[in-house]
Amino acid sequence: MKITLVRIYFDNMQTIGALQIDGKYFCDTQEGRAIDWKKEKKTPRKTAIPEGEYQLHLRYNSDARKHVAIVETVPKFQDVMILNNRNILDICGHINIGKMDDEELVNGNAYLKTLVDKIREAVENGEQI
Repeated sequence: MKITLVRIYFDNMQTIGALQIDGKYFCDTQEGRAIDWKKEKKTPRKTAIPEGEYQLHLRYNSDARKHVAIVETVPKFQDVMILNNRNILDICGHINIGKMDDEELVNGNAYLKTLVDKIREAVENGEQI
C-alpha cells in the first residue's frame, strides 16, 4: 500500500494537503508550516515534516486510547503521528487528518479509524506501507 501526502496550500502557520491511498483521494491533511530546509530551521511543534518517502507502522497511543499511524525515520523529528485533531493549534508537529470544513478538520475519528484499519489489513497481507 502506498500512502501519499500531496501538499496543496501553504501559509505562515499551516500546510493543507490531501492524503491518497494507492493514488486515490482519501482525506484532507493539515500540518505545520512547510519550510525550505536548506534555508530555514525547524520550529519545534510548528513545522511540517520534510518531503520524502517514509515507512509507516501502527502503535497504540495510551493518551488517545487507540492505535495511530507513526511515520518512521523522519529527519529531525521523532514519533510523527497521523492524528485526528481539529485545528492548527493542536498539530504539535504531527499530521492531522479529516475533512476540511472552513479552517478546521472534521470527522477525523472516522478517517483515522478507516486509515488504521487499512494499514492493519495491509500489514496482515504482508504489504509494506
